[in-house]
Amino acid sequence: MGPSLLGFVAPDLYTRFLPPSLGAFPGVYAQLGVIRYLFLVGLDLDLGVLRESGVLLVLCVVGALVQGFLQAQAGDAAPVVNGQQPKARTRVEKKS
Repeated sequence: MGPSLLGFVAPDLYTRFLPPSLGAFPGVYAQLGVIRYLFLVGLDLDLGVLRESGVLLVLCVVGALVQGFLQAQAGDAAPVVNGQQPKARTRVEKKS
């Protein structure tokens, strides 16, 4: 949400805090943070709890995947880029 929401709400403030001259540095730094976070979660993970709630866990994961897939098919999951949503794609019918 962070930078994309800031770019949507206040584009001038976004370019002040994250100028294009930074390049990919903020993204790389964010990825390192995610890797560290997942490592720390893995250290504290109790596999016994996962085994006890296995069926519920699988249902939640499958439900989240199906929901994301259905939203993408419906066009509701269109990303916002520079404060604008991309134009809707039109389907081209094949001629027989």
